[in-house]
Amino acid sequence: MSNYVNRADAIVALKSFGRRYSDLISGPAGDDAWERLVRSPGTSGKSAVDYVALAIDELALFSVTAPQAARLDATKSALPEQRVAEVVTSQSISELQAMVKSVSAAAALALEARRDEDYENTMVVGRVETSLDQLASELVTTLGANLRHGEAAIDEAR
Repeated sequence: MSNYVNRADAIVALKSFGRRYSDLISGPAGDDAWERLVRSPGTSGKSAVDYVALAIDELALFSVTAPQAARLDATKSALPEQRVAEVVTSQSISELQAMVKSVSAAAALALEARRDEDYENTMVVGRVETSLDQLASELVTTLGANLRHGEAAIDEAR
């Protein structure tokens, strides 16, 4: 269950997740020990890099969904049938950092571009009735929790 996040706070949070997830896996350049550490799974079975990949996927999906979410009376489907970002966790740390910063900014811009009245109105996303406030609140809550899980995975791998 997510907490309600107002539109302005959601935009700020979405902007900040790029830096926060990038910082999660940043370490000394070329340090093999750090690379192994951020790629080592914690007790959840996921590594810090896995959580960055999940964040990239969720942010990319939101950045496509938010602008396309249609009013309730619309007939077209807005949600893509498959995931937007197929992130390969074998990419370099610097590539993952650049990706998470990019999709974080795109997600914030997508929400910023919507009108204030669209934020809480019921809309159709895919074939589901929901609202941008629900989507954004769930995303912010999930990304915050997964950031903590990524930090825990690093601590557990040490």
